[in-house]
Amino acid sequence: MEEIRHRMTSVNGIKVHTADKREGPVLLFLHGFPELWYSFIRFFALSSLGYRAVAPDLCGYGGTEAPDSNSFTSHTYFHAVDDKIGLIDSLGVEQVFVVAHDMGAAIAWHWCMFGPKE
Repeated sequence: MEEIRHRMTSVNGIKVHTADKREGPVLLFLHGFPELWYSFIRFFALSSLGYRAVAPDLCGYGGTEAPDSNSFTSHTYFHAVDDKIGLIDSLGVEQVFVVAHDMGAAIAWHWCMFGPKE
């Protein structure tokens, strides 16, 4: 059985923990509150269909750092979208399929509305 890989990646000045499995088109899983990457563990079975399952811990959860500042303006949904774009860049891919719920879904909605379109 293939193991899930755990990685730490520096994105926009914070260290982001991700869990991923396999290679192929990327399925990016964004968890909700108060969860971790592990809430999508059952979806990692999709890797057997040729997808690469990638699930980060969102900012301030699990193994992912939070911004240094205590200001509520230091990490908005726009920052969270930027973090995901930086994560995708670190994966070396140009496109992902996003699966999200709860707070992760709010990040995905902002991404769709305000993020890059290409």
